[in-house]
Amino acid sequence: MQLFLFSPYVIGSFACVTCTLFSISYFIIHTKHDLNMVKHNYLAILVMVIIHMAVGALWYTYLFGDMWAIEAFGKTPAQMQAEMQGDMDPTPFIINIIGVIFLCFFISWLVQRLGNTSFGSGFMTGLYTSLGIVLPIIAIHYAFLMHSTTLIVIDTSMSSLMTMLTGGILAAWRKK
Repeated sequence: MQLFLFSPYVIGSFACVTCTLFSISYFIIHTKHDLNMVKHNYLAILVMVIIHMAVGALWYTYLFGDMWAIEAFGKTPAQMQAEMQGDMDPTPFIINIIGVIFLCFFISWLVQRLGNTSFGSGFMTGLYTSLGIVLPIIAIHYAFLMHSTTLIVIDTSMSSLMTMLTGGILAAWRKK
């Protein structure tokens, strides 16, 4: 147990979480605006959740489905379907929807706090969020799980693309 606590995985994860929380805390403490003044566009967030699900379905089936399944599970999609025999656990989809809702609310809050009002500025906020939070967290976890570089690229590309797109759309489609 003691060896596990000092492993690079635990130390790296702790460092990422600590830096992220410190950055967010610093930002919150040093803002001059009331945090309750953010007005989320619930319709835009709902649309983005649906877009996340649709793009994810395309990404992990038609675009990279075979490659992703082989890299992640060592099986083709056909082999996986044969093993499931029609019984698919909805838990990953539920977790995905909840996670995307949290992501959309966070990005909505962030683009408003930063004053982003155009697709381009929101897209750049999404890019910085991807580079500073999304990519390091996924890459660190996957590296210590000994996943292939291909799998890391497929998953981080999807997450980064959707974070940037979400930033752009939520910045441009503001609640009036």
